[in-house]
Amino acid sequence: NASRGALFLTDVDRLSPASQQVVMRLLRLRRHRRIAIVASTSVDLRPLVSAGTFNGELFANLSSLRLQIPSLRERAQDIPLLTHQFLQAEATRQVRAVPSLDPGFLAAVNDYTWPGNLDQLRCAIGWMLEHREGPLGAADLHAAIAEVRAEVESAETPVRMVPLDHVVR
Repeated sequence: NASRGALFLTDVDRLSPASQQVVMRLLRLRRHRRIAIVASTSVDLRPLVSAGTFNGELFANLSSLRLQIPSLRERAQDIPLLTHQFLQAEATRQVRAVPSLDPGFLAAVNDYTWPGNLDQLRCAIGWMLEHREGPLGAADLHAAIAEVRAEVESAETPVRMVPLDHVVR
């Protein structure tokens, strides 16, 4: 049904002013149609609103219900399970066997702070399975973290806005 839908905005803090205006128009349209908008960010938007780099009206609309999800480093007990799940999923995606792990691997995974949270862990595991053979060790993890960080820092990924009617079609 074209009158219902959901929009998920990841890293909403990175939206350009023009994109923020498009989202505001969508929010106004939402009053006439049932459109759910969910946004995520890893930064506090209030200083951005105060600095004038984030639309205050958009912030007010998006912050009507806020969920604070603890960072991965705050959920250290989940890291081994998540690591094994991501290894399995990535191995299945790459159609290869799940590699064995050297004894120091899980200790290294647990010791890292994971500032990029689940995405960083998932990307690091994907990189290791794509670029390493044999058992995975702490050195493989450190190489993956450095490589993923370099890819993120060098990537210029502007937010691309697509007209809503194209998405609906």
